[in-house]
Amino acid sequence: MSGKVGDNLYRASGVVAAAAGGGGLEWCSSIQSTAFCASAGKGYFVNTCGGAVTVTLPATASAGDTIELKDYKRTWGCNQITINTNSLNFQGSASTDVITYDTTGQAVTIVYADATRGWLPTVDDDTPCKVSYSVQFLVVAGGGGCGFYYAAGGAGGYRTIATKAFSVNPGTTYPITIGGGGAGAASAPPGLGTPGVNSVFSTMTSAGGGAGKGDSSNPGDADDGGSGGAMGYTPPYGAAGAGNVPPTTCTPTGAQGFPGGVTTGSGGGGGGGGATQAGQDGKGASTPAPSGYAGGNGGAGGTSTISGTAVERAGGGGGTGIQTGGTATGGGGAGMAYIPATGNPGTVNTGGGAGGGTAINLASGGSGIIIIRRLTACSTSTSGTVTTCGSDTIHTFTGDGTFVA
Repeated sequence: MSGKVGDNLYRASGVVAAAAGGGGLEWCSSIQSTAFCASAGKGYFVNTCGGAVTVTLPATASAGDTIELKDYKRTWGCNQITINTNSLNFQGSASTDVITYDTTGQAVTIVYADATRGWLPTVDDDTPCKVSYSVQFLVVAGGGGCGFYYAAGGAGGYRTIATKAFSVNPGTTYPITIGGGGAGAASAPPGLGTPGVNSVFSTMTSAGGGAGKGDSSNPGDADDGGSGGAMGYTPPYGAAGAGNVPPTTCTPTGAQGFPGGVTTGSGGGGGGGGATQAGQDGKGASTPAPSGYAGGNGGAGGTSTISGTAVERAGGGGGTGIQTGGTATGGGGAGMAYIPATGNPGTVNTGGGAGGGTAINLASGGSGIIIIRRLTACSTSTSGTVTTCGSDTIHTFTGDGTFVA
């Protein structure tokens, strides 16, 4: 005996077993934080703080077989558990259905009845069963426009999950909003571009990218956003825009983006923030040659394989400099060496920030995109542009619409 758990349980050889005369289940002492196979007569503490967990039930079962699952750190409300029925019915539903539990602090006890009803929760009110399925998503907002002078726009907010862990209910309609890219500054003053527009899938909102600001005669800072806009050109210098971070650490999507860059002196604008990296600072006259008068590089975007191939999106725009422009990836517009030019726009449906420019009516950020990926067997939905990859169906939205689960 290595220590008590509850009133009638003790740990032995990695299992919390029922004490003599106590009856009940054997509780596994190992905390389950990744996918696992459950056995009849066992209880499991399931920790989803690091992401959703799939629990596979036994392939065969007899009447009275019982399994219990308990939310170990009260995180099922953020990251659900999914029950793989392993060919047996669950509450009379066909084995192709996907069962999820997503209530914080939940405890689930299921008992096997027969081939018709399959596994049944012992208390429906306390452990509601949802016949639903889980999807993977990518939600990218519109990128920010660039500022007058030299300042690049920030990338649109970038939210994604790498596995199918977001629950949807069959037949339910979920709104899709694709954020447009923000326009570049029309003139100076005020020299501030227009931020990108939010993209929305169900409860997931990505923030539009922050616009760049280049005119110092109008005091103020660059825009905050999904990723922050950059500052450019001349003193007095303001602050670069900040990126957006979701308010709770339990959100499965992490940061939406990073801050933009500033300028260290006249003649080189900062790069816009990207999904995974801050924009680089521009180099002005205060920086010795040959490094001076250079636009900062745009922050790198995020790379996802949700569409079947690796694609980088939501890169910040590159800043413009008198001598050299900053680079950009992930759909961001590249910066330019100084000439009277409108700058390079962000690429459509990437959420890329606009590259810096030096003329009026400057470049816009790229519009956003939403991609949803699911198991083909879960639904017959034809929402959006539909492609397949192995056993999965992929729904791509480049304009407003609805996803019917």
